[in-house]
Amino acid sequence: MQKRLLLILAMISCSSSEPLVDVESPSETVVTRDSSAPIQTDSLSYALERNALGWVVRIPFTYRNPTRDTIYVVNCNRALAIALQQRVGRTWRTDWDPVLPSCLSAPIKIAPSALYVDTMEIFGARPNTNTVPEFRDTTFTGTYRLVWHSLVTNYRTEGGDFGNPVPLEHRYSNEFRLRKPSP
Repeated sequence: MQKRLLLILAMISCSSSEPLVDVESPSETVVTRDSSAPIQTDSLSYALERNALGWVVRIPFTYRNPTRDTIYVVNCNRALAIALQQRVGRTWRTDWDPVLPSCLSAPIKIAPSALYVDTMEIFGARPNTNTVPEFRDTTFTGTYRLVWHSLVTNYRTEGGDFGNPVPLEHRYSNEFRLRKPSP
């Protein structure tokens, strides 16, 4: 309870203002790895773990900077603004957004063609509860991807935008599935 209260008091929510992206219709049974995606997860399927407040999943990933510029990760104590999007028909919609502490740490620098390796730990509560962050859809059907926000080039602290935003095509993952735990 104390952790949750501290998290809620010391955070801001990073909501995606990304428009839905039109994509091809997904396969119903097979997820094929898109090796051209800049973020590569270590698996194509992840088992969710249930706890008293919601679900948790850990997704190890590797990001390869596909640009000719150094990418700067705007962060707070290495907390990353990575969202989880779910494919719905021919579009992607944000199913989960992180709640992040409200501070500004030195940016993480990723040189052109360099790799950044980390594990995204996602906790999400059921929708319409008094706990954040929450999953928008808890059926966990279809496919998902990670989308990394707060990536910029030409980092600066004045002006409010921290630099030039990195285009979406340089900050998404391959698709994967989430599996609910067995009852």
